[in-house]
Amino acid sequence: MKNKLLFRTPNLKTNLFVLMLSLFMMSFSQNDSRWCGNIENFEFTNGQESTTIDDYATYNLNELPSGFYINASIHGYSQSLRYIITNLDTNQNYQVVENILPYTFPAGNGAWNLGAGTFRVKASLHAFDHALGWSCDTDYIQFTITEEESCLADAGTLTAGSTQVCSTGEVTISAHP
Repeated sequence: MKNKLLFRTPNLKTNLFVLMLSLFMMSFSQNDSRWCGNIENFEFTNGQESTTIDDYATYNLNELPSGFYINASIHGYSQSLRYIITNLDTNQNYQVVENILPYTFPAGNGAWNLGAGTFRVKASLHAFDHALGWSCDTDYIQFTITEEESCLADAGTLTAGSTQVCSTGEVTISAHP
């Protein structure tokens, strides 16, 4: 009868494989700035004009750049960004994954088509295309877009005894004593 050893010598190939795998995984660590960037801020832009988006701010649709979209400013390396936009008034969600800079919503520098409302943006920056791999950074922002008529100074003739008047045509206002 053969005696069994209680202690076996570790397999060198297995140990080397585990060591190499550990080193490989550490080289692709999500904290490594070579593989992961971060989201710095968001802006409404049309490529020429820009307005920085402040958290919980309100913007008039008529005062934003024409044909605007949301752009995420990125610092560092990344391959894709996933936007999840929620219209908090209707609870509708819209999702876009951008693989090419600039990372915009709607995709490809398309014009904003969600109209007015209160919106929450969740943006997740990823190390690989199609929002795959680990998430390098996630940022949230909320804002409101209203659609109020702008007052045009050259809209017509106006005579007023009040401190604030808006006209889209010819109007005469008389103050009664």
